[in-house]
Amino acid sequence: MAAGDPRTLLHHLNALALLGIGGVLAAAFGLQFVLHELPCPLCLLQRAAFIAVGIGFLLNVRFGSSPAHYGVVLVSAVAGAAMSLRQVLLHIVPGTGE
Repeated sequence: MAAGDPRTLLHHLNALALLGIGGVLAAAFGLQFVLHELPCPLCLLQRAAFIAVGIGFLLNVRFGSSPAHYGVVLVSAVAGAAMSLRQVLLHIVPGTGE
């Protein structure tokens, strides 16, 4: 692959996205251990969704870009967003004790 090849750029962007996902997860686990707090069940589900998104990007980096790999990323991201929305709604509903 030449330096100006679009596949090289796509490979680098997938690797950068994978590093970003790894950074988010490292920050979450780091804060958990530093502050000695257990994550709530919805936080754990959101982390699982982040891990699944990372797996999709990892598949792209390892085996090359594929629509199926991006499908894993999109489905996982939508599932994580739905869990995040549920958590936000639980915190803004009056009388939940939070």
